Amino acid sequence: MKIYSKEHQKALELKKNMDQIEKEHITFLNNAEKMLTKMNTTLKRNNFDKFFDNIEKDFNKKEDEAYAKYYNHMHRTLSITKDSPTFLNKKYKDGFTDEKYINDMFKLKTKQKKAQHEHKQVKRKTR
Repeated sequence: MKIYSKEHQKALELKKNMDQIEKEHITFLNNAEKMLTKMNTTLKRNNFDKFFDNIEKDFNKKEDEAYAKYYNHMHRTLSITKDSPTFLNKKYKDGFTDEKYINDMFKLKTKQKKAQHEHKQVKRKTR
C-alpha cells in the first residue's frame, strides 16, 4: 500500500487507534461475560455491575474521542465532493472508517493536486 502524504499516514494511524480501542473493549466485554456467569451471589453482582458500568463509560468515552479525532482529521484534510467515492459503496465494508476508503480518498486527493499543478504549468507556458 502506498502512503500518499503525512495526512494519509495520520489517518491510517487514527484508524488503527480506533481499531485497537474497539478490540480492547470487545476483550473486556468477553471477559466480563465469563466473570458474570461464574458469580453466584447478588452482592458480588451489584459490585461487579458498578465496576462494569464505570469501565464501560471509559471505553465509550475513548471510542468517541478517537472517532472524533479521525472524523475531524478526514474532513479537515479532504474536501469531499460529488466526485469523491462515497463510503456507502459496497466495497467499503466499514464505511467511513474503512482502510480502503481512506486509501482511495487520499489517492484521489493526490490525483487532483497533480492535475491542478499540471494545469498551472500549462497556463504558465502559454503566457
